Amino acid sequence: MNINLTQLTRYNRFRNEIIYPESRALSQEAEEFLSALHSGADHRAVALKPGERFWRAQIGNDVVETEDGRINVYAFRPERMKPSAQFAKVNRASPAGVPILYLATDAETAMSELRPWFGVDFSVAEFKVTKPLRIANCVKTGGGFPLYMGGDDTPDYRSEAAWGFASDAFSRPVQSGEEQQYRVTQFIAESLNGQGFDGIMYKSLCTSGGRNLALFDLGSADVCSLHLFRVKSLRHEFEPSGESEII
Repeated sequence: MNINLTQLTRYNRFRNEIIYPESRALSQEAEEFLSALHSGADHRAVALKPGERFWRAQIGNDVVETEDGRINVYAFRPERMKPSAQFAKVNRASPAGVPILYLATDAETAMSELRPWFGVDFSVAEFKVTKPLRIANCVKTGGGFPLYMGGDDTPDYRSEAAWGFASDAFSRPVQSGEEQQYRVTQFIAESLNGQGFDGIMYKSLCTSGGRNLALFDLGSADVCSLHLFRVKSLRHEFEPSGESEII
């Protein structure tokens, strides 16, 4: 396969200038990457209809003691299941202090995204979309890394490569202490919001078929049911990733 260094250079310049900015202005290569991303936006648009369902989980629950001394346990109330600016942390599509509604396509994915420990209790809310939404699909399509996509530099190819790099960025693991890596996806999310998108959909790293959804408007979905869950077991599967050595 051909290695397209032109596309890689554009993305790397964009990525480095966002993570380690030396000025407010982007270089020509970085602007070309962003332009290619915007030019292919319509092809990546997904429509969500009112009534479609998604899930959100938070560790913990409400405990209420009645007058006769009984203890009742409830899931967090609907208003608690939506983020607030006060508690909004740095995340994939949002800097600290900017509340974005992060949802998942199923309850298991929503809970797994919190990387829970054994025995922890969850409040889990099912959300219902309240209005038509235009979502940017940042789930990678096809196989391979966008670096290995060919050798041309047509507008269509630029766009395809840009969305490949963006999808890879949204699905790339970020370790604790390296949250500055989120600046890339935060910038892309803000840019796509400016292009008329209501949110971003991207692949979950925690379940094989799960998808995550980041909605810019907290009113785009409302709680329609509440549930309590507990982590019953934790299981990790491993496979060799290199050659073994005998010392």
